[in-house]
Amino acid sequence: MGDRLTIADICLMPTIDRMADLSLQSMWEEVHPNVTGWYDSFAACDAFSRTYYRGTRLTGILNSAG
Repeated sequence: MGDRLTIADICLMPTIDRMADLSLQSMWEEVHPNVTGWYDSFAACDAFSRTYYRGTRLTGILNSAG
């Protein structure tokens, strides 16, 4: 992620967030370690917390369903 969000960042974030939610970070941590920094930078944005608020992650939904 550069100084500004791009359409590519916005399009890729839901996929990376879902993978992280499902604990699949190992798929990129060794081969593409910059993805973690990109994800962390994006997660620090105000828009991220307004989009991915508590209860919107798949694991939270499945865990609460019992």
